[in-house]
Amino acid sequence: MISPNLEAQIVSTNTKDLGQFEHVVFLGIYNAERFIPKIGKWLPNLRFGDSALVIADNASTDNSLEMVTELALKSPVPYAVVRNTQNYGGYGNLAVNLEHLQ
Repeated sequence: MISPNLEAQIVSTNTKDLGQFEHVVFLGIYNAERFIPKIGKWLPNLRFGDSALVIADNASTDNSLEMVTELALKSPVPYAVVRNTQNYGGYGNLAVNLEHLQ
């Protein structure tokens, strides 16, 4: 799990250990509030076996984090919503969160 003193923090989760899943699907977002309604259409119906979803907000300045957290709370899919303390770019967002979610 992510420690509060690292570069990212878990904002919301419905699972205690992401390491228990065979696969973890990563969705990185940054100022994506215009796309969140589209995510909301497919997220409730998402089924992918022994997998979990990590949504990593890359220090958005809009309402992306709040919107995606609200959607994830309604999802039956195991998930973690993570917020980076600063913007690391696309690759950095993935790298920071993969390092700490293993």
